[in-house]
Amino acid sequence: MYQLDGRDLLFEWLARQADSNRRLAMLDWLAGLASDPLDHAQRVPGVLAPVYTAVAPVRPPVVVVFLLAEQFRTVKLIRFRDLP
Repeated sequence: MYQLDGRDLLFEWLARQADSNRRLAMLDWLAGLASDPLDHAQRVPGVLAPVYTAVAPVRPPVVVVFLLAEQFRTVKLIRFRDLP
């Protein structure tokens, strides 16, 4: 299990969501991300740091950008972006 860092970013995103089902779906997906961060992630090309993107399967979908600090077993959340 990996630790999630950047909770303030997550809490800001959650606070903006009016749909409680969407919030719960994101939290469920993040639990899966914490257990296996690279399951459905793709590395961001051209970045030397291990930065990845993954699409959270909420409606509408959200792209999550994160840094994987393997040696610290930490996933640093960088950005949440809704797909149109």
